[in-house]
Amino acid sequence: MRSYLALLLPVVLFGCAHSGSSPMTLVLRAPEAVSSEFEEELASEARAGFRAEIAPLPRPVDEASGLGRVEALLNQAERDYIRGEYASCANALSNPSLLRELLATGRRGVASRLLYWRVACRTGQLRPSEARADAARMVAAELSPPTGISGASQDAEDVLDDAFRQGQDAPRGELLLTSPMRGTHVGVDGRMRVCQAPCNLQLLPGSHVVVFDADGFSRVVEELELGLEGHEIRVELDAAEPAEASAQWAERYTGVSGIGGEASLRLLSRALDTQDLVLVQVAPGQRDTTITASLVLAGERSAEQSDTVGSADGAQAASALVRQLLEDEDVISTPLYRRGWFWGVLVGSVVAGGVAAYVLTREGEPVYDIRVP
Repeated sequence: MRSYLALLLPVVLFGCAHSGSSPMTLVLRAPEAVSSEFEEELASEARAGFRAEIAPLPRPVDEASGLGRVEALLNQAERDYIRGEYASCANALSNPSLLRELLATGRRGVASRLLYWRVACRTGQLRPSEARADAARMVAAELSPPTGISGASQDAEDVLDDAFRQGQDAPRGELLLTSPMRGTHVGVDGRMRVCQAPCNLQLLPGSHVVVFDADGFSRVVEELELGLEGHEIRVELDAAEPAEASAQWAERYTGVSGIGGEASLRLLSRALDTQDLVLVQVAPGQRDTTITASLVLAGERSAEQSDTVGSADGAQAASALVRQLLEDEDVISTPLYRRGWFWGVLVGSVVAGGVAAYVLTREGEPVYDIRVP
């Protein structure tokens, strides 16, 4: 009997063990009040059952420092202009990348202020051709004159008025924008994602900034001079590095209620630089908590499961839901002790072993041959 139990023990232990799996990234979106509890439970489940790591969702990029730098330059230029230091005023705003950066990131209001003070400073310098060029740039981009700003000379205001008057009825040129990449969006002069390539835009002649972007790919910024004869731009996008993809995801999906769609998960996979992940979303209600687990395999959305439980059971339910999702999709193996056939085999083995043990323990006892006449 003892030898039989020794043989049976490995079977039981094997049935209770969990098969290994490839590393899995777990991402949690939950209210801050309960996020620590859920993270701890998910990490405990991962340590007990499969190899995984907890990764945070991408956070929005803090653009305040870059915008603050431009604001500081504009304030300095305005002070120089008021003091009559026109050369210093113009030099503060002369960097050609400033306008490109503002229009490429959708800051049309700040771009308008930049061009306004350029016109004012260069008019004060008695450089009318450059002042008119800046005014024409504002008109070509269809930027509205900045509001709440005064102080420019009447001569500078006249330059701006003339430029806008000429642009009112000016003929337009055609800009054709193409890309072999599906889902490529196009932005022009700070108006982001105005169309999806391929598309045609009718724009005023002059200088323009065009932005091509697609989720998971590096943004391309092009500058061009458009004439009445028209122009065509064709671009190919390269895959974005995780840092850029992370910024894209944060910009698109921070604050969005549902982030378990295909586009979101594909971009999140790129942002976290992982092919396999589970996104767990927790939505507490007054009495119940809804938990949704979305699975990504090889960078693509594969499956999703959800459950609604009492608020007190949310963390444990989340870890159980993740495990169930991974088992159902054969990402990890279901432990044998949770399979019906295992218990059948085990019970059968116990019964057979018991019978064998009984027979063995009866050896040596007399055998009676009873015959009925």
